[in-house]
Amino acid sequence: MRRDVIGKLKELGVTVLRWPGGNFAGEFNWMDGLLPVDMRAPFQSYLGLETQPHTMGFDFSEINTDDFIALCREIGAEPFLTINPCWNTPEENAAWVEYCNGDASTPYGKLRAQRGHQEPYNVQLWSLGNEFGYGHMEGDNTPSGYCQIALKKSKKMLTGFILTAAVILAAAVLPAGFRSGDSRIYSGVPDVISTRTQNEKCSLTVVANSGEIRDQEAFARSVIKMYEANNFQTTKFSRDMGNVPRMLYITVYLTREDAAEDREAFRFSYDMSSHTLSVI
Repeated sequence: MRRDVIGKLKELGVTVLRWPGGNFAGEFNWMDGLLPVDMRAPFQSYLGLETQPHTMGFDFSEINTDDFIALCREIGAEPFLTINPCWNTPEENAAWVEYCNGDASTPYGKLRAQRGHQEPYNVQLWSLGNEFGYGHMEGDNTPSGYCQIALKKSKKMLTGFILTAAVILAAAVLPAGFRSGDSRIYSGVPDVISTRTQNEKCSLTVVANSGEIRDQEAFARSVIKMYEANNFQTTKFSRDMGNVPRMLYITVYLTREDAAEDREAFRFSYDMSSHTLSVI
């Protein structure tokens, strides 16, 4: 790490430092940092601004959990870790908590100790993702969908540990009305439950919130109109980075229960330039 940057962080009096982000949190896998530096595979970030200018948009995982904790201790800041709720399983995120906070009798606490860090890091602040499910980040950002994910991840992370702030709040303060299967605000109106945008391609998962779709093409065109108008009930797409895709690839489910069981109704694609619709 650059000594001049560390010196400036000390001068600023930073009391809490968050890592790995930010947008980057949706692409980061903490376990990559367990490998030796020269064995960590580079990966391309969604946005070039997430990485160093000289890396051509790639990240090489030079900094791992141990390095970040060392930085926090050097500048006197409380570490604030952000999990990847989409790519990492509840078990993998719980393993990160154990690596940071478990003693040497736990599997990941033992691994930390074997790597030269005998005492637990006692990280108390954890964030469940960042701008989860918007155009540049994967995941379900509907209230009910995020609530289910937050509860599943946080319950696993809290097992055996006392954590404060972000994890507990994210699991506890979401509205009680947003529960699995609750369709009061969705009935009969399509909505997006997950998104992925890569380069000029955008993949959406849509629920019809209906028992049947009689005319697939008409339904598809209604979804396209809602996308163009940015008019879905619970998902709003960011346009501030100019990331309007050229192609839409959309998977449709009748209900959220069907989506959970992967019982898709149909798929379609749409070329935003030529306005060509293809029902699959």
